[in-house]
Amino acid sequence: YSSTNFDRSIDYALDALIYAKRFNNQQLLVNANNYLGIIFMSQGNYGLSANYFKNALSVALDEENILERFSMQFNLASLAVKMGDFQYAKEILTDSDSLLIKFKNENNGDAETAWSDRLMALKLNIGLLFLDMKEYEESAHRLQEILEDGDLKKNSFYNPNSVYFGLGKSFVGLKKWKEAEGYYMLGLKESLLEEDERFAMIFYHELAKYYCNNGQYDQALKYAEEGRAKAVASTNLLNISNFDFQLSKIFFVQGNYSESLDFLRRGYQIAKEIDAISLQQTFVEEMSNLFLKTGRRDSSMFYAQMDADLNERINEKEAIKSITEAALNLKFKERENRILDEQRKELQQFSKKYYFLFSVLILLISLGFAYNYWTSRTFKAKEDQMEEEKKQIETELKIKDKQLVQNTLQNIQESHIIKEALSDQPTQKYAQIIDKIKINKSRNQSFWEEYEIRFSELYSPFFNALIKRHPNLTPNEKRLSTFIHLELSTKEISNITGQSVSSIKMARVRLRKKLGLSYTDKTILDYFMEIKES
Repeated sequence: YSSTNFDRSIDYALDALIYAKRFNNQQLLVNANNYLGIIFMSQGNYGLSANYFKNALSVALDEENILERFSMQFNLASLAVKMGDFQYAKEILTDSDSLLIKFKNENNGDAETAWSDRLMALKLNIGLLFLDMKEYEESAHRLQEILEDGDLKKNSFYNPNSVYFGLGKSFVGLKKWKEAEGYYMLGLKESLLEEDERFAMIFYHELAKYYCNNGQYDQALKYAEEGRAKAVASTNLLNISNFDFQLSKIFFVQGNYSESLDFLRRGYQIAKEIDAISLQQTFVEEMSNLFLKTGRRDSSMFYAQMDADLNERINEKEAIKSITEAALNLKFKERENRILDEQRKELQQFSKKYYFLFSVLILLISLGFAYNYWTSRTFKAKEDQMEEEKKQIETELKIKDKQLVQNTLQNIQESHIIKEALSDQPTQKYAQIIDKIKINKSRNQSFWEEYEIRFSELYSPFFNALIKRHPNLTPNEKRLSTFIHLELSTKEISNITGQSVSSIKMARVRLRKKLGLSYTDKTILDYFMEIKES
């Protein structure tokens, strides 16, 4: 079980169950059922897990073994929490409290019994169970009782750093920040002294997250970088990737988007290397949001598509896992039944079981082919639909962008003609040019009206939000706003409109004043980006 070889673990636990029944060994019967319950719970097979825990509890009740009953009730409560049935978990734990009092009374309140360490571990796990149920007051109360019981020492049943971690999380839930910080710091100190790498990484991460959430970015950066350095030293790729994500969040909230993006890319590559799909999806989603925030829509769309592809992979794996778990359930149930009855009906049972296994195998193969055929067709249809929609959107955007650019270039050409004509004396040589200028000028108003329509179609959320916030903008100010939103320079705007650079600068000053922006405040473009994001 410790090496995650669950098949072998289940085989040995089932063998132990048979020997326990054959020799009527009640303690072994409790342990075997308990181990089977724990194994199936860790694999997410809650139905079988509940059956084995209840079997173990039934034996403990018959033997009037209070400590074993206490342990089995805790396991059932843990299972109930995983299944989301918090009410049932609370009922079990309430009964467990009365058992603990009874056990202490029978031992004359002596904490130094042979079971003291195991009892401490059970009390700790119950405290953490209330934390999982978000019962922060109850969790903090029970974990503080453990601290008050005496000196905490690591043993085979529990790790004292779990107490500090649980208290830190409980006080965060209660919004008692100083208490949470104190327990996290204490836990980090103890884990470093004991060279407990796993908990050291946990406390570094929690402290970095705590300081970041409270706006203490220097402190957050300190603990995130220290934690990452420790993870690099121990070549723990998963922890390195997690700290890369933490560092990206810290730089993001500080507005340092380039550093944030750098850590996101590093973390994603590591997550990809260790094939952590869920972690990859987290990084991809954050990169899409970052590019969207910085106005890089194409990059944001690229990573959004990657996010969708990863989500499909996760769903596909979950579906395959469900089928695999169903097959394992049948296999393990059959294995248990075969061992239990092999002494009585060996030849007959073997023939039945092999026939059953063959039928299950054929059924699973049929289901596998059917599932593969269905998923391949479904995924292909979805992929074709998304590709078609993407092409349609890209075509529409290209047409509209082309129209906008063509009209803008046309206006630039007219502006150059105007400048060239008006720079000289209107001699006979330029008579025809001047006539063209007059015709172009008469069309100028309709051009800008068409330009505004095209721009509002392409950037309707921004344009509508701008008009709603500042309805008193003049047509020229609206036009200047669209150029600034397109990130055109003053010189480029001058070329397009035919006005001098100094005139454009004065127009920008008037626009800034009308938008209510001071000279020490953000740029007009930054302000427009805020309007767009809101």
